[in-house]
Amino acid sequence: MAGAKRTGDSVRDRMFRAAIELFAKKGYPGTTIRDIVQKADVTQPMVYYYFGNKEQLFITCIREINRRINAAYENLDPEKPFKSFMRDFMKANSDAFDEIPEAMFLIARLAFSPDEFPEIPEMKEIIRKPLLTLMKAFDNAKKRAEITTKISSWQFAPMVFGGFAFTAISEHLRDRFEIPVSRRTKPKTEDLAKVFIEGVVKK
Repeated sequence: MAGAKRTGDSVRDRMFRAAIELFAKKGYPGTTIRDIVQKADVTQPMVYYYFGNKEQLFITCIREINRRINAAYENLDPEKPFKSFMRDFMKANSDAFDEIPEAMFLIARLAFSPDEFPEIPEMKEIIRKPLLTLMKAFDNAKKRAEITTKISSWQFAPMVFGGFAFTAISEHLRDRFEIPVSRRTKPKTEDLAKVFIEGVVKK
């Protein structure tokens, strides 16, 4: 997301997107209502009118991210052949995060610094759901002898989700860390799936 203000965005949507980006990059304590107002190009009373206060705005952001994840993962079937499942999983992540990639950045912060944010029930599920889904699919594939690797599902799942997360946010980290990632080159979901299944599925 190059900026919070885009042609056709509603006022509420601009504030919502600005909040996710700022919470992701600056954390909860480091983000102020003034920051959100400036980034979204709105007035302070507008934030209070739509969201109440900073905590309520954060809760709204997390619940919307959780809604998107649930919608994207709804039809995932961990009983499917592993290659098919992985392609479905990657597609689900793209559906959930491509529009607002900073949401993945925010989830990473939630995972590594949970005490930094107000606690709400949805936060736990945002982290748990993709990992448990991956673990179940991996274990099922092992039982069907589709997988040759000796690593366990609890090792595989964080590697996959972490790899996808870093790929999703790498463009946004390029300037800060001087990472040679082209703004015009975005890995395709199918390419990511190939990377993650190549070493574990029997040839």
